[in-house]
Amino acid sequence: MPNTVRFKEWVTLLRAAINKHLPRGYEVAEIEEQYLQYTEGGKFETHLDTHCNPLKDCRLGEDGQHPRLLTYLVYLNPGWVEADGGTFVIYEGWPDQPAQEVLKPTLGKGIFFRSDKLHHSAEWVNTQKRAITLFINIKKVEIAADQEDATAIRNTDMTAALQQEAIELAKRAIQRH
Repeated sequence: MPNTVRFKEWVTLLRAAINKHLPRGYEVAEIEEQYLQYTEGGKFETHLDTHCNPLKDCRLGEDGQHPRLLTYLVYLNPGWVEADGGTFVIYEGWPDQPAQEVLKPTLGKGIFFRSDKLHHSAEWVNTQKRAITLFINIKKVEIAADQEDATAIRNTDMTAALQQEAIELAKRAIQRH
């Protein structure tokens, strides 16, 4: 019998892990779940997943909307080979710099990234490709004036720590079941 992990349980643990890494005065508002299925000939042009810095200039909570801070993408493609296409391409200096990294969309391969910082694309797909994307949206929360911290809003690079924590959460959840 295979090990199983309850997806909702894992997302709840992930929310707690992300909250631990957020600057003071912020917490996860919601996690949007999206299942992607590309068909042959599908492609995503170079883009950002949000167009403002959620820790600085997004309108937090207006109209019931909460800005995306992080994106987590996990591929669901067993037996993927190069000829299948659909690689995930990272452009750190886009549009002035060429692609910096290519992620092969193999089963279980995942990446965490800042939704407002990482330009990326999905190259042409020559067969079906599947993935799950989680968009982590944040909100401001009140903290007592005596707990105010001048560094509460800063440009944090939490993605590497979260990537490792997500892997550890998945391992622990699998070991428990």
